[in-house]
Amino acid sequence: MVKKIHKRPRVSLTITPYEKGLEIFGLALLITYWANTLYLYTIITDAIPIHFDTKGNPDAYGDKSSLLAPPRLAIIFYLLLTFISFFPRYFNYLTEITPENAESEYRKAANTMRYLKLFIVIIFILLSLLTIFTTNEIKDNYFNILILSVSYILLLPLIVYIFSHKINK
Repeated sequence: MVKKIHKRPRVSLTITPYEKGLEIFGLALLITYWANTLYLYTIITDAIPIHFDTKGNPDAYGDKSSLLAPPRLAIIFYLLLTFISFFPRYFNYLTEITPENAESEYRKAANTMRYLKLFIVIIFILLSLLTIFTTNEIKDNYFNILILSVSYILLLPLIVYIFSHKINK
């Protein structure tokens, strides 16, 4: 037996100045990331680390063109999450969506996507910096901590969403 999906109300969200600022900041961060990557591509050596062991030391090297893969992935994720954020009524929610709470819940979900986009770009920047700093042998132990914290950084939008839900109750 197939369970029918409940019809949720359609709500057109107008973007607030704060949300516009998040979008602009995320886009500026992505453009800056690309500009820095292209600049660094011209000045680094031909071989760069492409894989690291558990201690953060490189154990495989590849062509410097692999330095362009993370910014490409960042753009793909950024555009995909931007597209998805236009359809918040299809997301999963902790509460039942009613016409009264739809706008509030949809806005929180769309903002969660905005934060997730920011965090993903930041993670890709950190990973690229690790590669570049390791290439130039100026790596510090702090980057090992950054690699370990990547999964926790991705959880931040979910935590923000859950706590904003509890605060609004």
